[in-house]
Amino acid sequence: MITVPRRQQAGSYDTDAAAWIALIEAADGQTLETAVKDAYNAFVVGCKADASLNAGVSNWAATEQVLVFRGPRTLTGALITPKGLAVTNVGFVTGDYSRKVDLKGNGVKYINANRAPSADGQNNASLWVNVNRAATTNNTKYAGCQDGAGQTTRVADNVSFFTASVNSLTIYSGPSGSAQSTGFIGVARNSSSQITVRHGGVNYNFSSTSATPLNLSYYLFSRNVSGLPNQGTDAGISAYGSGKAIDLALMGARVETLMVALAAAIP
Repeated sequence: MITVPRRQQAGSYDTDAAAWIALIEAADGQTLETAVKDAYNAFVVGCKADASLNAGVSNWAATEQVLVFRGPRTLTGALITPKGLAVTNVGFVTGDYSRKVDLKGNGVKYINANRAPSADGQNNASLWVNVNRAATTNNTKYAGCQDGAGQTTRVADNVSFFTASVNSLTIYSGPSGSAQSTGFIGVARNSSSQITVRHGGVNYNFSSTSATPLNLSYYLFSRNVSGLPNQGTDAGISAYGSGKAIDLALMGARVETLMVALAAAIP
């Protein structure tokens, strides 16, 4: 059961949440609704309370980069990372973003996360997104990277199944009929022989021998194949994160709670 932190009084937010809110408001040029700020604060505080797959480390500490494409008043504000390096927008414009919904892809536009799997451990990594509007085209990539030999870290869909991988040549595929859906999807590795995939509110374990992490930046709304975008998606994505191995079930619950709270908070 996920506990929601009590509503904070103005000025008493978690320091990381307060810094994130301040950056968004500066980018937007106006303040956010109190309920939106409360939702961001609850997300940060909650993630700090949740244990990751690294002993003694929270999901917030293990996550190295986060984006939330719901809540800010502008696309510029939505591209603010509360954790991690700044990202590079390739093609998205104001009309692609709805603060109450998500950022909508078109199969061509993408975001360069400016961080690679090599920033994390070979057996200590995760990648996740929250899909708000399902893709309408077959075999598209929500986020990831891949080299010419086929080693990959990605979360993606196909016409009849969902696929994921992290630091491996082997790719998880399944369950049947799970593709082109919505919600939190992610992959995590804290083992040399196995990955955990979360999709549709269920964790799946998959045998997957690890390999040296790629030094290729993650692309969002696409996949970086040796420096070029590939198989971009037209899905609507409302959040993304990457970093060390996290507890996917706990992160998924926090993200889903955040999305519900933001949708209710935004007029």
